[in-house]
Amino acid sequence: MALRMCTNYLRPSSIKLIRSDKPTKFHSFGVRNCSSFAVDADNSPKVHFDFSISCFVAKNLSFLPLALWVDLLRASLFWVLLQIVIVLLTDYGSIPCLKVGFNRALAWLQKCAFLKQISYNFYASLSMILVCKQWQLVLQVKEKLEKDYHDLPVGKNGRDDEEMIFWFLKDRRFSVDDAVKKLTKAIKWREEFGVSDLSEDSVKAAAETGKSFLHDFLDVNGRSVLVVVASKHFPRMQDPIEDEKLCVFLIEKALSKLPEGKEDVLVIIDLRGFGTENADLKFLTFLIDVFYCYYPKRLGQVLLVEAPFVFKPIWQLTKPLLKSYASLVRFCSLKTVQEEYFTEETLPASFRDGEGYTVYNAAKSTKISGN
Repeated sequence: MALRMCTNYLRPSSIKLIRSDKPTKFHSFGVRNCSSFAVDADNSPKVHFDFSISCFVAKNLSFLPLALWVDLLRASLFWVLLQIVIVLLTDYGSIPCLKVGFNRALAWLQKCAFLKQISYNFYASLSMILVCKQWQLVLQVKEKLEKDYHDLPVGKNGRDDEEMIFWFLKDRRFSVDDAVKKLTKAIKWREEFGVSDLSEDSVKAAAETGKSFLHDFLDVNGRSVLVVVASKHFPRMQDPIEDEKLCVFLIEKALSKLPEGKEDVLVIIDLRGFGTENADLKFLTFLIDVFYCYYPKRLGQVLLVEAPFVFKPIWQLTKPLLKSYASLVRFCSLKTVQEEYFTEETLPASFRDGEGYTVYNAAKSTKISGN
């Protein structure tokens, strides 16, 4: 499992032939995600650099030997210089007195198949080293958990779940000790909270209030969508334990709905009709702990829709608790949700123009305009 998840970090390079006798566009000549070039219609080169692979390695894989870093730097610089030469040859190859010589040099560079093979071999080797090292770290965590925490449950979301281990390793920047510590806490919490026992029936009472639900469709970025209607939450009248169970159940359901390749969810908090009676700092603290400690890096973005003035002091109290997650929060309007996150077919019904929503109340239900 870990091997399958690791193999897509790096990809061998590809060389695309270009012609110097007419305007040309070409992209991704050389190493994927290391650099890219484009030649406009007037043959003026545009150069763009994106060292995302190097940044990923530098941030998460500091265990690489120095010699490999040197080789990586040499290879990257080599391809950058080579691409600049090709762009210049393409640009100046149209000058009559230089055309023959430049065209011959350009043709030679294009036909150097061994350059492509060198790049392929280097990055294939680097990819294999990364995969093997990450797999080794997964095994180290498994062995440490089995030795020091043999009483923890096994199976899916247990101490031998390789996918879960790899996820926590990424969250802890591939530190074995930190991953073991956080993973142990998460597994114990899941067992004590009874996450595996949660079902539609067990959260039925809280779900019927309509305060939170999983949207049937994904957003435009392919993420599962959790919708929270703040005006239907009354902490003094509703059981906080039931609210927590509903929260965890919906997170589990949202993660299970994610398509392959997607890792986080979108949370939309509808603040229309929000009042001070809906504020619940205790539940917000629980929600923050859940995402930070037990579902790390699963929160893609939080939209606070149509926040009223009374929400401002609550946000000032909540923001410090979010820490780095505060950067994921976006205050936005109903129109923003409609235009940037959904299509007309996938937009939640309560966010459509002219649609209203029902505010839950123990005594009565009140209809509020959705505009």
